Amino acid sequence: MKEDVEAIWVMALDFLSDCEAIVALSRPRVTTHSAYYAMFHAARAVLVSIDGDRAATKHHGVVRKFGQIAVADGPPEMLAAGRAINVAHEARIEADYELRQTPKSIDASERAADARAFLAACARHLGLPPPAPISPL
Repeated sequence: MKEDVEAIWVMALDFLSDCEAIVALSRPRVTTHSAYYAMFHAARAVLVSIDGDRAATKHHGVVRKFGQIAVADGPPEMLAAGRAINVAHEARIEADYELRQTPKSIDASERAADARAFLAACARHLGLPPPAPISPL
């Protein structure tokens, strides 16, 4: 199970890295998508660490269960993470499927910042180091 958590965590870090690289290119749709998937995989890592193979795998289930854990866990950063993944989930659906609306760059930048904070909260919960700082280009 520990290997599963670590493998999922690497996926979260990969999406965070992509998200932060893309935000600089002013690609709000792709930034929003990658920010959500960074959060989704980090949330999955938390859930797998708790529930093992019984952990939720579908998006709505992961978002819902993570929110329950965030409320039960209590620290403000986890409560903020629970709210952030809900916002990111809705934003990702709009970014991926809304034909006539592109996310605003400022909103995508906020999702990227939310993703970094979300992964930092999950890392603390999992006993892992926080994501490495963004390296300058």
